Amino acid sequence: MTTENIDIKHIARVEGHGSLYVTTKDKELVDVKMSVDEGARLFEAFLKGREFTEVPEIACRICAICSASHRVVSTKAVEKAMGIEVNEDVVDLRRLLVWGEYIESHILHALYLALPDYIGHESVISAAGEYPDVVKIALKLKKLGNDLQILAGGREVHQVTPMVGGFSSYPTKDRLRELKQEILDAREDLQTCVDLWATLEEPKFERETDYLAIRRDDEYALVDGDLATLDGLRAPVEDYKEHIQERVPDYSYAKAGIRNSHGFFVGALARLNINEDHLLPFARSALETLEIDLPSYNTFLNNAAQLVETAQVFEMAENTIDKLLASDMEWYEPEVAPRAGTGTHITEAPRGTLVHSYEFDEDGLLTYADIITPTAMNYTNLEEDVRELYPSINHQDRSGIEFMLNRLIRAYDPCISCSCHLSTVE
Repeated sequence: MTTENIDIKHIARVEGHGSLYVTTKDKELVDVKMSVDEGARLFEAFLKGREFTEVPEIACRICAICSASHRVVSTKAVEKAMGIEVNEDVVDLRRLLVWGEYIESHILHALYLALPDYIGHESVISAAGEYPDVVKIALKLKKLGNDLQILAGGREVHQVTPMVGGFSSYPTKDRLRELKQEILDAREDLQTCVDLWATLEEPKFERETDYLAIRRDDEYALVDGDLATLDGLRAPVEDYKEHIQERVPDYSYAKAGIRNSHGFFVGALARLNINEDHLLPFARSALETLEIDLPSYNTFLNNAAQLVETAQVFEMAENTIDKLLASDMEWYEPEVAPRAGTGTHITEAPRGTLVHSYEFDEDGLLTYADIITPTAMNYTNLEEDVRELYPSINHQDRSGIEFMLNRLIRAYDPCISCSCHLSTVE
């Protein structure tokens, strides 16, 4: 009987620091542990006692890549608690901010971090010699996403203009027109990336699991909607604790999502599986080019799904800008006043479903916060995927096994730093 440990102590090309420990006996898998090696960041704890207007300012610091989603979901949860209504211009500017984040984040992951796995390179730097045009396009598209976030949020990271009740300033219509033209001009570049990806070979892997996302009846849901699953669940976001539970692994600083005693998947592939019927023409064309048959149960296709969603948010951004250009866009001073209340909102960050839930006292001071990030939700499912994948790769040498396990983890586009949340302070 031969026991072997496969310890991957640094998972490359992901955000944050994580390790994977696999124990095998005579080539049979015995145990899997995905360890998040970063210390707990305690956001829920140090939000306590903060004024309601401060909460989104702090919460968006959870992640630099997904700061727009954290800012928007936190703001909307606060507004629900305070009974604050906003006008359509505010809604559309927030959406535009999130569309920019999607472009920036999806391009970063698919073309900078995941693509080298498909083309035999260790990094995008080494790939630049063989694929200079694609790397240049990736830089241009990521900048486009950043420019949209600057337009709507004041800067690329930890945006400064969004606030409870509205925005501190609005973009000019001239700049909106310029950005729309930049998006239109970038369609050809994105199509080049889609066409390239269609030539790549995806790993053969399939495991049916539970897919979760938000859903609306009128559009591809990214900012708000009901909680939904591929098997037919449709529930108000306020009921999230009935459908999303968390366990605390004793070998990690991150909580791990479970549903019905098993893992579940959130992210681009889950959203495509649940919301395919709301794809716009550019995204529909990308889906067909990439030959993704939905519903798909291949985790590796999450990479390609991100390119489909990038095409989707291109068109959504164009439509949102048109709507803003047709509006008067009159800035107004939002009426905000503290009160006791509870607010829960769920949005879709690029990496997956994101929950912020708060309680405030009569002075508008936060008394309770619950934040569940996409990577925490995917945690258990990732370990279950490793268990399913291993028997199909155990004939390979150690380096081949480690490569495929790394590749599987990267396909989730994990944000490991975001997953470290421990909220109980005595």
